Amino acid sequence: MTVVVAIGAVAMAQLPGCASLHSSPDLPTTGGDSRARAVALFEESKAASPADPARVEALLRESIQADPYFGPARNNLGSLLLAQSPPALFEAASELEWASKLMPGQPEPRFNLGFAFESAGRFPAALAAYESAIEASPGYLPALQAHSSLTIRLDKRGPRTRERLEQIAMNGSTPQWRAWAREQLANRP
Repeated sequence: MTVVVAIGAVAMAQLPGCASLHSSPDLPTTGGDSRARAVALFEESKAASPADPARVEALLRESIQADPYFGPARNNLGSLLLAQSPPALFEAASELEWASKLMPGQPEPRFNLGFAFESAGRFPAALAAYESAIEASPGYLPALQAHSSLTIRLDKRGPRTRERLEQIAMNGSTPQWRAWAREQLANRP
């Protein structure tokens, strides 16, 4: 499942709701059978109809109950909670913070956490989470786009803003993002 959310007035970013199965081998698990059950429930949640978010949520919660240290289920639950109307920001942020710790090399939970913070108006925390996603994966476009958009809206351009805008102008995830980045570059040479 991919959840589409608005970031900024100009363009859109995708919240990667379907995390891969990467998690840290150094972190504890509840055991082989529990992990296998958690993975099976997680896979079932991904195959469930997006038109039935209650079922997806129940499967993700069961997956976490089977193995509380299974980061991908926590990331997807956090993403799902962000997509609710109204979003369950506090619970989403909690799940995404867990997922970030359990999936240290993955940018998705950090990006999703940034979006949760941004939605709650916690802009410094959002910028830090987006920056963390970029550090985990330097070319991760959703985080580059979200960080750049928020930086510009807050009028907090930094030394890397121009470089990131150039990257978005060339490789942005949509034509709207590319046009937005070119416009920002033209407005502030």
